[in-house]
Amino acid sequence: DGNANATVVEELGGGILNAGNLKLINCKVTQNYAVQGSGLYNLVGSSTHLSNTIFIANDDINNTIKTDDLSKLIIESDCEIKD
Repeated sequence: DGNANATVVEELGGGILNAGNLKLINCKVTQNYAVQGSGLYNLVGSSTHLSNTIFIANDDINNTIKTDDLSKLIIESDCEIKD
C-alpha cells in the first residue's frame, strides 16, 4: 500500500503517480491514501490505459482516480472502483 503526504507532489497519487505512459491490465490497486488520486494520479502530458483493473479501499479527499487537464485516461473494459 502507498500513502502520499507532506509536500504538494506527495499529496498526489498514493498508489500510482504517473508521469509517462502506463498500461494497467488485470491489476488491483488497493489500500492507498492521497489527498487527490489515492489509487492513480495522471500528471500533465501522461497517459494511462486501464483494462480489467480494480481499485479497492483507496482513501482520498478528492477522487480515487484523478487526471490533470492535459493527460489522457483510457478505460477499455471491466474496471471498477470499490470502497
